[in-house]
Amino acid sequence: MAYDPRKPHAERYLPEPPRNGRWLLKHIRLDALKLCHALGYEFNTVEFAIEDGIPYAIDFMNPVPDADLNSVGQANFDWIVKEVAELAIAKAKATPQEHELRSSALHGSKAVFVRSARKKSVAKKKAKAAEIKPK
Repeated sequence: MAYDPRKPHAERYLPEPPRNGRWLLKHIRLDALKLCHALGYEFNTVEFAIEDGIPYAIDFMNPVPDADLNSVGQANFDWIVKEVAELAIAKAKATPQEHELRSSALHGSKAVFVRSARKKSVAKKKAKAAEIKPK
């Protein structure tokens, strides 16, 4: 979402982003994704200031961003509602994962996941109940 801090508060989120070069927008997007991945965030606000065509990340630790219709405007509000709904649906359909909460898991730059224990299959349960080992 394009933002101009020089405008009045209610007009700071711009309905149309400025026409910056494709390289700049791609660079900002990739950097924002790298920051979010490194922080383990799936939802975040990443703010960049651009000076002389160079983007600088100035705020990137906000996993509860402002998404109020009156703040971000209708187009941005519609976009964020759609994206959050798609994220929620994807998470609901995905295999559950638990974060490894040991300090050794926090020493690298990548998040460590462990699979949730799966329930025994019905065949294994029946076999165990009948004290017959399945193949």
